[in-house]
Amino acid sequence: MKFIEYSEEVESFQSTISKEALKLSEILEGYKNFSPRELVTRIITDGSNLTEAIGLKQPVVLNLSKDDDYEEWIIDIWAKRLTVYIKSLSAGISEFSGQKGLNFGDKTNTLVSMANTLNAAFPVSHSGQQALLPSLERRRDLSNYYNTYLDPHLFSALLIAKNHSNLDNRHKDILNEIIIDEIQLCFDSGTVDFFITDESTLWWALSYLLSVKKEKFNIKVGNKQYEDIDGALELCRRLINGYDVIYPTYDVSKIEITPEIYGEIRTRLLIIKNCIDILETIGTKADNDFLHSHISNQFIKVLYDKTKIKHMYHIGLSLEICSKYVKWNLNREGILEESEIQIMDNPKVLEHLERLGFGQQVIFEEIEKMKRKSLKVTKKDIVLSLTQFLASKGISEEDIDRLLEILGLK
Repeated sequence: MKFIEYSEEVESFQSTISKEALKLSEILEGYKNFSPRELVTRIITDGSNLTEAIGLKQPVVLNLSKDDDYEEWIIDIWAKRLTVYIKSLSAGISEFSGQKGLNFGDKTNTLVSMANTLNAAFPVSHSGQQALLPSLERRRDLSNYYNTYLDPHLFSALLIAKNHSNLDNRHKDILNEIIIDEIQLCFDSGTVDFFITDESTLWWALSYLLSVKKEKFNIKVGNKQYEDIDGALELCRRLINGYDVIYPTYDVSKIEITPEIYGEIRTRLLIIKNCIDILETIGTKADNDFLHSHISNQFIKVLYDKTKIKHMYHIGLSLEICSKYVKWNLNREGILEESEIQIMDNPKVLEHLERLGFGQQVIFEEIEKMKRKSLKVTKKDIVLSLTQFLASKGISEEDIDRLLEILGLK
């Protein structure tokens, strides 16, 4: 199944899941005026419509009239969990509203404020950036900054790179070297699943390095050097070939603060996100049909299990990824369809092509190939692709320029 042919199913799922997300946001708005501690206790104890959405089979019973260390620990854990869930829901609604041109600013602002308030009152203990810099310089040690037990070194390096964009180039280079070392370890073993527990983290690493390195991408695995965009794509193929998707089981993730969010659905959704990011980075510069097929395969599995998506975190993540896909797919199709309309509406195009011994269909077929090849196509991409295609048919440079001029592309 081609990626472009799957858009209707994704849009239908997006519509359904957006209603669930907006319903949850309206329920959460009812808690916005409570203090952080009271907000947490009310959500987990009052048996509201959020009980199932936060992964509880029944409300938590707390004896709040007594000073109980265990109950304080329960509240602390749930505050951290709710921070993650609400952030995911907010990100999904924000991406959805941006893609649809809707104004849900008040809703997302409320959710972001709620998550930030919880995070400030119940922080995950990490040292500040001042301590991070000497750790990077002297030991390349990130252990004080681990956010997860799942692939902790790679995941934490990527998260630091994302959240500390103000690092100077020297420290960014150190982080990049750490990420490259982790990728090499994964591929050097010959069996990726020996070193990785969540495949989406490895996709994130490849996507991140491509975005910062692009044509300077360079990783050595064994005796082979993987260079520039083609080398990165070859590593992507290696990751796909011979492996089913690697995701953490409950036995592995149960020691996480939010064990219930991990598993097959989360991993597949994040693989889709990172594959889209890779396609956005490389444009039409390389043969990437295999990435489209991989994205389609992940969507097929996710939509097959869509009735299982009831948790607030998964609802938010699903909405974010579907909206991201739909937005970029529409952007790409819009430019190409505009070019098709120009061809159909301009009799000079047909006249010029017939004089050269061709019909309009040759250009339509080339545009269809581009639709299948990239999520985002610019007019520059169209000019380059059509120029190469027409030149391969023996059409002179002068005639190509004239045709592009007629099409409004020159």
